[in-house]
Amino acid sequence: MTNLKNDIVTGAIDADELVECMLGYFGYGGFVDEKTAFFGRKQGDFALKVSCTNAGAVLKIEPGPQFDRGDLKPIREKIKSEITSAGGTKVASGILFSRGKTNGYFRYRDEFQLIPSIGPQLPYGGEQNPSILEVSYESSTNLGFSFNRQMRKLYATELSLVVLLPTVVNLQAPNVTSGWVNDFEKPGFTDYRQIGYVHPRAQLDSFSDLSSYSPIPTVGNEEFYSDDVAHHSEFRIPDTLASDLDKISRLSQDDRNKFLHAAYWLKVAGLNCPPANSQAFVALVSSVEALIGKPKRTGHCDTCDRPVDEGNFALFSSFIDKYYLTGNVSAKRKKEFYNLRSDLAHGYVFRRDISPWGLKLRGSDEEAKFYRLHDLVRKLVLGWLKHI
Repeated sequence: MTNLKNDIVTGAIDADELVECMLGYFGYGGFVDEKTAFFGRKQGDFALKVSCTNAGAVLKIEPGPQFDRGDLKPIREKIKSEITSAGGTKVASGILFSRGKTNGYFRYRDEFQLIPSIGPQLPYGGEQNPSILEVSYESSTNLGFSFNRQMRKLYATELSLVVLLPTVVNLQAPNVTSGWVNDFEKPGFTDYRQIGYVHPRAQLDSFSDLSSYSPIPTVGNEEFYSDDVAHHSEFRIPDTLASDLDKISRLSQDDRNKFLHAAYWLKVAGLNCPPANSQAFVALVSSVEALIGKPKRTGHCDTCDRPVDEGNFALFSSFIDKYYLTGNVSAKRKKEFYNLRSDLAHGYVFRRDISPWGLKLRGSDEEAKFYRLHDLVRKLVLGWLKHI
């Protein structure tokens, strides 16, 4: 079939936005598979088919039996209006939680800035110290596209900061969540309420003014990535933060996907420990494996029938040797980590996840193992970024 890609779009275009745009134009559509969608004006019609690559780039746009070439011009105009025309740079904001309280600001070019929240603060130490994360993005006349673009920018920024700043915990999710809470207005009573930190989330035309803030304190790179940095009561940043963000911006699409996948698993590990140490431990090893890639398949496990890959541990071990930031990791420690990951993948659960109360003789070192691996993985992802 004829490929109409060059007749309909020019330059790079987001395949997901193109699919939504075509659905809005034709009114009906569906998915052939995870990389192909079709559209028509009613059920049973096949007017147009859009195919994309694994990376999300538009590969082909093919006409079907119900396609009318008179649609070409209005389709091009709709794409130009909603996707390719600059809608103007806007600024979106979200709440970023951290272990240290933010008392100053950090600005990275015209991409994003982090400032203190003007809302309530924790009266004591914890992992839910709120800051305001503001990001710039190109808006669209399509409000749905604008919302998706700002959320993608917020979460990509969050994942980068999760790797580069061990004090960062997570970005508040945009969905509405409710739960049982203590009613402080009626001590001793419980109420079911919406959960979340609230601040004005209006779309801004520019970043918030920084004149009333001082820069967030910086720390030397080696000192910052020491094991105890997460225990600082004040939010700090390494003096290499801007250059590391520059490195992320220059990654190829393939390497950027690897980095974001590794960052996601690092985030999952941090959110799940405690109380789910077992799940968090597996997530940490998954973070490293996201950067290593897929080894050669050799068969299936005799115990659980899961696929077995050749050289899993060898790849894991050599990756650590190549990218670990400081010093060496002993063969014993690497084997300990990998064997425990294998046990967890086959159904073993940390004892504290099953019975979290009281002292434990057996399994007493499990939580310490998690934190040792967490520090190891964070330094591995950083080492990979610095050497890629």
